[in-house]
Amino acid sequence: MKKCKLFFVAATMAMALMMAFAGCSKDQSNDNDPMPVATKTYFTVTFDSNGGSEVVPDSIPVLDGYRMTEPQAPTKAGCMFTGWFTDNGTFVDKWDFATSIVTSDITLYAQWAAGEIRTAADLNAVRNFLSGSYVLMNDIDLSGYPNWLPIGTYDTPFIGTFNGNGHKITGLTAKWPTSDCAGLFGYLSGNGSVSDLGVEIGAGGIIGSGDVGGIAGRAGVIIHWMVASRGATRASDICTITNCYTTGGISGDDAGGIAGYVEGCIITNCYTTGNVSASNASGGIAGAVEGGGIVNCYSTGNVSSTSAYYYSGGIVGWASCMVTGCAAVNPAINSSGYAGRIAGYVGSGTISNNFALDAMAVTGDTSNGSNGADTPAGDFTSQSTYQSGLGWKFGNDDANPWKMPAGGGYPVFYWQ
Repeated sequence: MKKCKLFFVAATMAMALMMAFAGCSKDQSNDNDPMPVATKTYFTVTFDSNGGSEVVPDSIPVLDGYRMTEPQAPTKAGCMFTGWFTDNGTFVDKWDFATSIVTSDITLYAQWAAGEIRTAADLNAVRNFLSGSYVLMNDIDLSGYPNWLPIGTYDTPFIGTFNGNGHKITGLTAKWPTSDCAGLFGYLSGNGSVSDLGVEIGAGGIIGSGDVGGIAGRAGVIIHWMVASRGATRASDICTITNCYTTGGISGDDAGGIAGYVEGCIITNCYTTGNVSASNASGGIAGAVEGGGIVNCYSTGNVSSTSAYYYSGGIVGWASCMVTGCAAVNPAINSSGYAGRIAGYVGSGTISNNFALDAMAVTGDTSNGSNGADTPAGDFTSQSTYQSGLGWKFGNDDANPWKMPAGGGYPVFYWQ
């Protein structure tokens, strides 16, 4: 009886299988099949942090017509991240991650606001991001850095912007007797700029074996020497130093109150009061200048050079540039080589409309220098000497930066 039941069950299952196979066909296409799924399109979104920290991942695939999740914001020393933009440089079209959709491959660029410098540590961190934009928010004392390491080197110069914002840096001491490029900045290049800044050098002074200056040891790049590693890639890459002053002693091979060696940089509306000494070229504003220029500046310190065949000048030691609208009020210029009240030696360029203290003591060969117009000491404390005679702008903004101090003396900046 059990055998009969098993046979019946087996026969029934076999018949069911046969009927199932009989209902199938090799042709799978029929009107009841679903439509094929359309191919999905993805686009690549790339994130360019513009000198900030790396975005991980730096590119992502996003489905056509979809929004994307905002990545973690990058960081940049001394700068504030303000968003992602589709246009680099102009920064008009900001990407809204809540509403914007992706319809093509795109690159989003980080925008950075000027970094606020409030402490000596903030200032020291500028060297980590040499292309940043910085604003000094208050006076800073660097006495806690007994031997300041200059910002920017010959191979990696500072190519950003530094706005002193009418503040000063005090207690700067930098002693690098075997190193080149000494100053607050070692090397300023490309389109780099420093403006509206006072630097009051400490008792130890700034000392270097090469190019030494209160603002920058070396500034600019000769056009026919341009290389990208020095921050300059085209003739328009000219750095600037504007509305700045320095006080205190400076010493080096090529030394100047503002910059030691200048290659195609414009120094405008600056003054220095400290003594400058050099083994080679020395100047109250700049030691040696090739290209660029010095405009509307003055110096009141002693200037000296110890090597024969080198140069000392009240404004610039060796000049192959434009020097105009300047005042040399130096008590003495002393050189073992060439000397001049305005420029110690003129190679090329235009030296015009400059005034010099008529009682200045000049020692050295003055045959190739520039002396400027004789001017009595009393005239240098009169606004008309600078405004009418040299074309300086007096007022209360960066375009009209000069004012006469209430207690008398030489011009200072409106923010002093």
